[in-house]
Amino acid sequence: MQCKCLTSLRIIVSINSYIAMSRSKRKTPMSTFASSQKQDKRKANRVFRHRAKQAICIGHEPPHKLREVSNVYSFAGDGKTYWGFDYDGIERIMRK
Repeated sequence: MQCKCLTSLRIIVSINSYIAMSRSKRKTPMSTFASSQKQDKRKANRVFRHRAKQAICIGHEPPHKLREVSNVYSFAGDGKTYWGFDYDGIERIMRK
């Protein structure tokens, strides 16, 4: 026994299978230099947890926010750059 929603979905997909998806592009050519902030976030959170443990051990108030122990504005993905439309790699930047 099949679910009615799956059969109706199959019908809709088979009817609309000839329609191609549009290729969306960005409106302004802006990008960052880094692909990810993952490593910086991991380091900052490790420092945050370490400082919190140290503060608790000596009886001080632990930090409440990540910004109290690290500068989030110095992460790898901070800042965006505007690339002009005359840039050679504009097609790659404008893709989503």
